[in-house]
Formats: sequence, C-alpha cells, structure tokens
Amino acid sequence: MNSISRGWLFIILFGGAAVLLLAARGFGGAGDITGSVESETTNPGIPYAGTAEGPDGSDGSDDDRELPARFPRQGEGTLFAGRAQLLPVSGDTMVLSAYEGDEVTAQAVPVLSVDADEGFWIGSPGERLWVQLVGPPPESPYRVRAGDSVTFSGRIVEHSASFAARVGVDRAEGSRTLAVQRAHIEVSKRTLAVAP
Repeated sequence: MNSISRGWLFIILFGGAAVLLLAARGFGGAGDITGSVESETTNPGIPYAGTAEGPDGSDGSDDDRELPARFPRQGEGTLFAGRAQLLPVSGDTMVLSAYEGDEVTAQAVPVLSVDADEGFWIGSPGERLWVQLVGPPPESPYRVRAGDSVTFSGRIVEHSASFAARVGVDRAEGSRTLAVQRAHIEVSKRTLAVAP
C-alpha cells in the first residue's frame, strides 16, 4: 500500500468514527435528546437547571395575579435596595446607612406622612423610611399626601446628624428615627409616580 492510499484510508476511518460518535451521542437524529428544546435548553451538554427565582421568591412563572407596571417582578408595598428588601421591615431603627449608595426601587409603597416640603415618610409607623425629593424644579409640581401610594427609583444617601433640622423634621415628626437610620432615600422628582 502506498502513502496516498494510506492517507485516504486514514481519512475514511477517521470520518467513519466521527459519524458513529455523533450518532451515538444523538446529534442529528430525530429522537428524544436529553437537554433538547423540550427541556428548555438547546445545548445537550448543559443540564436544565430550572427557572431562576426573583427577589420575591417567585419562580417567574405566569399566574393569575396582576403584575405592577413599573417594576414587573416587584410586589406592591415593597422597597428593594439591590436584592435586599427594605420594606416591609421590622422596626424603625434599621440602620439604613449600611446600604449607602445602593440603587432602590419602590412599588406602590404607602406614604405615611409628609413632614417637609420635599420629603416624606414611607412605610408604616413601625417601619418607616425617609424619602427626600431632589432635582428641578425647585418645588415639586404635584403634592404627595399621607395615604398616597408612590412608585419610584432612587438611591440611599448617608446623612449627618443635622439632616433632620436641615429638611425641617422635628422630634415629633421623626428626627430621632432619621438620626438612628443615618441615611435616607434620595429620589429625583421625575422618577416619582403618585397614586391616590
């Protein structure tokens, strides 16, 4: 056998082995392949791990409840900083400054009281957080009232002990809570949505 014949024999044998290997693994066949589209992945080498859970523990499957329009996977009455749920919380002495700089999203959170021109408490009497509106115009073009529901995005900003006095919150309105929390939520007026 000459060298050209051996080369062709090698190519034929190698090609035949490749075809057998692919057939044995199920590539190109019409059978039920583990990891196929039926099991929600197109790569048979990667097993299907299931659907990811959202921040509220849901599996992302569709059900009969109506999802909020602004933050589709966030439940009403909730506030998140990243993956950490800040509302509802237990007790108003939570140290909010631990989340300084974090982006937050709030979905239909109740306004507890409005104690300053550009600021208000959200949550409930035992679990409240201060929201400070920022940005133009100098005064908000709408009025937030106690009992309204607000939806917004913003960020957590650390403040000094003089913050409560600077924004006009006295002891009866919660200056001690602001001092303990050591931070507030800063929200641009243009991201705030108010529903009565």
